[in-house]
Amino acid sequence: MSEEQVRGIIRIAGKDMPGQKPLVNALCGIKGVGIRFARNVAYQFQKETNTPYNSKVGSLTKEQLTQIEEILTKSKDHRLPTWSLNSQKEFETGEDKQLIMAELQLNKRVTLKRLADMKSYRGLRLQWGLTVRGQHTRSTGRKAGKKARYKSKKKIKKQ
Repeated sequence: MSEEQVRGIIRIAGKDMPGQKPLVNALCGIKGVGIRFARNVAYQFQKETNTPYNSKVGSLTKEQLTQIEEILTKSKDHRLPTWSLNSQKEFETGEDKQLIMAELQLNKRVTLKRLADMKSYRGLRLQWGLTVRGQHTRSTGRKAGKKARYKSKKKIKKQ
């Protein structure tokens, strides 16, 4: 497509994106895709199709968009580095893969439920809404998840 024929809205992996954005920035709009993984996908796309990695999303053809979706979903087949994937050594299967959109949310929910069911320290702390990784909680982190519990003295006096 020529530069004048940039489409307005493009759909990649179930997400609508503006066609004027460069490929890397548009991929970051997908839930589960960060800047590092988006760059890796764009560079791999450039290697496979000889299309510049910073080309606008609206100027890509449908075949190129399906190729990008395939790189996103089957990243292991396209030899993307495992350190850039967001689900490494998955609990059930032990494989590395990139989870995006609904798969990511489902996996997070299942993982939290598994941790809570086995009553691990981390699972219980997550269930209670407390910090998990050893942070101090005596003086900081009082607002996280507990905004509605405490009322100020002014609001109590007005009632």
